[in-house]
Amino acid sequence: GRLDLAAAPLRKKFSMWRWYSFLRMQKRVVRRLPSILTVSQSSYDDVVRDFGVDPTVMCIVPVGVEHDVFRPPTVPRVEGRIVATASADVPLKGIVPLLEAMAKLRTERDVELVVVGRAKEGGATQRTIERLGLQDTVRFVTGVSEAELVGVFGSAQVGVVPSLYEGFSLPAIELMACATPLVATTAGALPEVVGDAALTVPPGDSEALAQAIGRLLDDPALAAELGEAGRRRVVERYTWHAVAEQTAAWYRRHLAGESYQAIPLQTDQTDQTDQSDQSDQTDQTDRPGDRNVLTVDFDQFPVAAGERVLDMGCGAGRHAFALLRRGAKVVALDLSEPDLRAVDVMFRAMEAEGEAPKGATALAVCGNAYVLPFADNSFDKIIASEVLEHLPEDSRAMAELARVLRPGGVIAVTVPRWGPEILCWALSDAYHEVEGGHVRIYRGDQLRERLTIAGLQPVGGHHAHGLHAPYWWLRCAVGVTNDKNPLVRAYHSLLVWDMVKAPWPTRLAERLLNPVVGKSLVVYLRKPEAARAAA
Repeated sequence: GRLDLAAAPLRKKFSMWRWYSFLRMQKRVVRRLPSILTVSQSSYDDVVRDFGVDPTVMCIVPVGVEHDVFRPPTVPRVEGRIVATASADVPLKGIVPLLEAMAKLRTERDVELVVVGRAKEGGATQRTIERLGLQDTVRFVTGVSEAELVGVFGSAQVGVVPSLYEGFSLPAIELMACATPLVATTAGALPEVVGDAALTVPPGDSEALAQAIGRLLDDPALAAELGEAGRRRVVERYTWHAVAEQTAAWYRRHLAGESYQAIPLQTDQTDQTDQSDQSDQTDQTDRPGDRNVLTVDFDQFPVAAGERVLDMGCGAGRHAFALLRRGAKVVALDLSEPDLRAVDVMFRAMEAEGEAPKGATALAVCGNAYVLPFADNSFDKIIASEVLEHLPEDSRAMAELARVLRPGGVIAVTVPRWGPEILCWALSDAYHEVEGGHVRIYRGDQLRERLTIAGLQPVGGHHAHGLHAPYWWLRCAVGVTNDKNPLVRAYHSLLVWDMVKAPWPTRLAERLLNPVVGKSLVVYLRKPEAARAAA
């Protein structure tokens, strides 16, 4: 509404102001809602800012598309055809800058613009067409069926979304589903919707639009690459099946009275900007036994207060709790709702006990590693501990982790180490042949290579839990479910003593054993800053 009012001519501002005056009522209503769904991070931010909504009641579920209907064409595309949509002839749809771009393109090559929509008689679009002499270059189509719309989208060499603002953009994902190479502006939610599957330009910049469209027309290889990337992005993220699953999960949690929303944690601690208080907080996070249960080393993976950190596959939440104590804005994601309920209870208990610094937040999210429900570049840090070995399509999960990590951000990935793990598999089939069990054993160089292909650069690593490898060999030898064996019980007591008390003999033994038989391999990787420039 604010953008519409700004773009409206003076004579229409009063009538438009009356039209949008209902927003005052909406603000009052929306603040009373216990939970709210919205379609994008951009819309989330707008609702929180403009309506004053508590961000902890918000949840993002995107719009979907019938990807079996909107499909790549089976006939050749029409050379020089460009397609765009305009649900209404209003400035926000960006048709005028697109027409100005077409005027430039027409001087260099044979082009045609097909606009799905109607130009208002005597409106800005019609006047611009006449001013630029584009009557023979621009064609409007209206009243088309879904099948005809698919045909129009599939016939174009280039699709364009020139909007000055979008809260999501259904036309963008429909064009991507048709594998039509896409040019989109960076307005509103468009960057998070299209990701790296489109060329992006500033909104309202006709010169940049002309250059991007011309680039796709002149570079068939790039056009094909973007078209395939767009189709792949839709299939992975924007099918109605995926959207329905996320929506149904939200309804189930809401109707059950379960809240996995962000919890703003207020404590009586002094603000963490005070250096002495930061030292006190470090002492609190490094209590005896805390580090012993963690696989990630926070000396090598430092987390600052206020950083947004994802614990992907959080399980029982050991890393998520450590992150929260360090003042991070933690998102704990897992597929197990029972685990998440327990994690959420612990988050609340930590708040009540004053274990989290002022300004820290905790959010438990039920989600799928293959389609993470977050916008691109959402997190400063990510932990994925003992997760990838369970996933049949680990490369998909790696790509998603790289997508949601910001350029320059760091990720810690841990998996069972090859040597200790291969011995466990040799001793017992029951160790891994269980539902949801380990499906692969990584060598260190193989793991780093696969993560590098996903767009991450290794920057360090180590091994952890040297005391745990012999324990699991023993369990595999006597039966992984045989926890009454006296040797197993004795070794388990030793591990508990180490976790709780952290005595120097076990700590020294662990440090000596880690390089040799450490059960976990830990790899730290950075997302290149170059990814920011490419975006």
